[in-house]
Amino acid sequence: MNLSLYRGRLVCLVLVALFLIGGCSENTSDSKQVFSGVRVENGILQSQTAINGKLEAVQNASVVSKVSGKVQAVNVDVGSVVKQGQVLMNLEADDLEANIQLAQAALDTAQIAYELATKNYERGKVLIASAALSQASFDDNYDGPYRKMEAALRSAQASLEKAHIAYHDTFIRAPFSGVITTKNINPGEIVLPQVPVITMVNIDQVLVKLGVGESQINQLKTGQTAEVMVAAAAKQTFTGTISAISPAADLQTKAYTVKIQVDNPRHVLKPGMFAEVKINTQPEPGLLLPKTALIDKAGDSCSVFAVENGKAKKRELVVGGSDQQNTLVLSGLKEGETVILAAPADLQDGQQVQIRVDNPAI
Repeated sequence: MNLSLYRGRLVCLVLVALFLIGGCSENTSDSKQVFSGVRVENGILQSQTAINGKLEAVQNASVVSKVSGKVQAVNVDVGSVVKQGQVLMNLEADDLEANIQLAQAALDTAQIAYELATKNYERGKVLIASAALSQASFDDNYDGPYRKMEAALRSAQASLEKAHIAYHDTFIRAPFSGVITTKNINPGEIVLPQVPVITMVNIDQVLVKLGVGESQINQLKTGQTAEVMVAAAAKQTFTGTISAISPAADLQTKAYTVKIQVDNPRHVLKPGMFAEVKINTQPEPGLLLPKTALIDKAGDSCSVFAVENGKAKKRELVVGGSDQQNTLVLSGLKEGETVILAAPADLQDGQQVQIRVDNPAI
């Protein structure tokens, strides 16, 4: 091979290799992903706790009969609005009405016998006072019969009262004012004691049942107002009041039960609907972090990717309350540190990154 030709080819190969090396080096430099970040700074969290909950009735009842019997009439249906004490259904009670008449007759007889015994007793007291009658004779003929008739009268009165109670038990009444939700009985059927035949609820007010974490529970108190939004019912915002706060957390969910009572005069809110509740709490100073920086959130703990020496480092945090944009950081970060916003799922701990801090302050 010609020596000059060989040298020329060698020079070309060297130039190509240098070009490729330079290109690879440039691509490596450009391979770092650029992320948006924010520096953690102190601020004041304008706390408006937002919690999802479920509506339930203030009062609900499964109505049962005290006695067994054949149903004579059912006076309501599903959706009926009833008043407290209103008769919902009644059983056949001809025999019980007859028992009342018998008990009344027995009482009338006992009353007459008692009045006669009372008059005789009063005459006996006059005789014994004038020494015209011995004590033994008074006891046997005046006092004894009087006491016996008195007891018989009380017994007859009790029997009549018992007959009235048995009759009234055949009328099943509404325990409170509300709306009928189910009816499981019809005329002609046999009802058994303690078997639910009608269910009803009072929805003039409803309760929103919430589960609140330990970081928020001490910021709430009974009587505090809340904004309640129920998408399924109406676009309007309802005002509720915290009516009950559980003193202990649920063993399974680890959350504290809070109930918020809401007036519902038009009955647009129904038990079982889901609600979003917003409660204004006291402003809290501390380290603030945008919610978009949080990953792996579970209760009061979560993670973020902080930036250390150009690398993404995963940090475990403990967080407190939050508002629409920010979360209060209780531990895991220091003021001035940079955190990646909206970190992708494939970002790895220790990965080289470039950060663009769009907003130096929260």
